Amino acid sequence: MVEKFYERKCPVKYCSEIGDLVIGRILDRQGEHYRVDIGDRFEALLQFYDFEGATKRNRPNLDHGDLVYVRVLRTSQNTGAMLTGKSLNNKKTWSSGEAEFGPLTGGYPLTCPISLIQHLMNPKGCENLESLGQCFKFDLVLGYNGKIWLSTLDPIKTIIIANALQKVTLPVSEFSTLLNKIKSFC
Repeated sequence: MVEKFYERKCPVKYCSEIGDLVIGRILDRQGEHYRVDIGDRFEALLQFYDFEGATKRNRPNLDHGDLVYVRVLRTSQNTGAMLTGKSLNNKKTWSSGEAEFGPLTGGYPLTCPISLIQHLMNPKGCENLESLGQCFKFDLVLGYNGKIWLSTLDPIKTIIIANALQKVTLPVSEFSTLLNKIKSFC
């Protein structure tokens, strides 16, 4: 699925495709769906019960502004995408906190160019991200739609990492120099 993503031309505006992993913001509830903004032309829909292990009594209770990590299930040129919180291979329930998809709580949302997401997801181009991970402990979720969710224990480190993420496309030697400066500051 990721190989398909690398083959895409780098669009300026996100256009959803089946299988995309995206970060969306809940806009509101509509019937038995959430309306979700994923940065596409139209708002996407996510069913209340479309999370691993969700039932009528046990499902995420999402409100306006909450973030979710989901997969694009269907797309259409005339309507919004259909999203799902069910994984193809991870069967952990959303309530265990071990599921691949679901609500993103805490953390800091970032918006960046889609080309940066492509760079971060490329196994050959993520050396700088690995170096950053050796310096700081953080959780990172990347969405094909140009959204990043970043979580650390310290708000100052969140800001430092968020700024460093914008520079990961630098050559490895220049990024190492930047990391050394950051380490001396911390």
